[in-house]
Amino acid sequence: MVLPSSIFLSFLIALARGGRISAFASLRFKGLQYLAGAVVIRVLLILPPLQIILIEPAFGNLRYGGILYSLSLLLALLTLVSNIRLPGLPVVALGMFANFLVIVANLGQMPGALDKLVAAGYPGPTPGHWSNFTVIVDSTRLWFLGDNFLIGRPWPLPSVISLGDLIIIVGVFWFFQKAMRP
Repeated sequence: MVLPSSIFLSFLIALARGGRISAFASLRFKGLQYLAGAVVIRVLLILPPLQIILIEPAFGNLRYGGILYSLSLLLALLTLVSNIRLPGLPVVALGMFANFLVIVANLGQMPGALDKLVAAGYPGPTPGHWSNFTVIVDSTRLWFLGDNFLIGRPWPLPSVISLGDLIIIVGVFWFFQKAMRP
């Protein structure tokens, strides 16, 4: 919930600084078909009837859920690259790429520090359901790019985020501050 909240707060701060929603009208976004594909895949990943299929091994330890999740990130990254000329989006793309790297390196799952996940209230994996999260263990690849930062109280919804997420937040803030200026 930290990413959606930070997007909303960045938008509100831009408005408070005199930004205008109408300024978005001059922006020309490209590659929205990639974003649509990413959203469709994300919706499919949360549908209960598909959970049994998603946990099935596709190749060795790689599950169908991991393939689809990685594909959704790749499509979102392609959307960002298509719009790289817009302010802040190169920074967002860098953060998304960091997340993409760690997730692909860990078979389609974002690794997270167990103590931080517990502190944020993450209940752990549900048997019979695929999850896009896994706990950091000794064999975790690129663990330092995983969910290692606890955003706790006074934040209303505690969460654990990655270095890539922090970079994305900075890029989103920059985007709204520049894109909404009068």
